[in-house]
Amino acid sequence: MAESYIQLPVDGVGKKFRTQNETVIGNDVHEQVIHNISDLLTKKIIYDASNNPIYVGEALPGIATSATGWRIKKITYDASNNPTNVEWADGNTNFDNIMDNYLLGYTYS
Repeated sequence: MAESYIQLPVDGVGKKFRTQNETVIGNDVHEQVIHNISDLLTKKIIYDASNNPIYVGEALPGIATSATGWRIKKITYDASNNPTNVEWADGNTNFDNIMDNYLLGYTYS
């Protein structure tokens, strides 16, 4: 099985993606190489009245917002809507929270 990589041009937001080209049973297979877990995560965002993201939950695809498996961050802003602080539910980035409970029972630090 031969493997090679193809560098793709920059996408619309300035990211460069790389695909892996692999020959499987005589067929060329191209798949995106993921370098960052964040590229795979499902996100749920709760916005404030100024359209600033206040709570951002991330989980692997398929995890229900009512299930354990989310990491949740809280972002605070100054009077000019500039982000000033990021705090995590339970004070860590573990994927062990329930997104539906983002306001209930979590201490953010």
